[in-house]
Amino acid sequence: MSPFDVHYNRAPVTGRVSMIRHYPAEGENLYMGMMHLRTVLNWLPLHGGSPHIVQNERTVTRFDGEYRGAPLPAYVVQIGSRGVNGIESHYAVGDTVERGAIFGMIRIGSQVDLIVPAREDLSIKVQPGDVVRAGETILVQ
Repeated sequence: MSPFDVHYNRAPVTGRVSMIRHYPAEGENLYMGMMHLRTVLNWLPLHGGSPHIVQNERTVTRFDGEYRGAPLPAYVVQIGSRGVNGIESHYAVGDTVERGAIFGMIRIGSQVDLIVPAREDLSIKVQPGDVVRAGETILVQ
């Protein structure tokens, strides 16, 4: 996400929040400039040369939901950029959240990753470099 994007983060599935784990930055948060450049120029892999992914402040939230009658865990990783003033979670472990509900926020520049298990009945609906809109774009179906 660029500084011009809305930094509210939405739940990918309806389900229960089963884990929220916060990782403080290892030193100072790094800029995400290389990743932004690679995204604009469509240089793959987009995450190449991006140590911020593991060094910057981040929060990992696990949602336990269902898809087509089978359990589907989904992890959302909120990663703060250099100018971030914090990552917020609006839910607690054990809370139930609806798909598309705002569950957290990153203040100013940031990155959000969605991790779901590979399944034959899931198909990815976006490609590297696509612009997605929170609460509108379907990522996986």
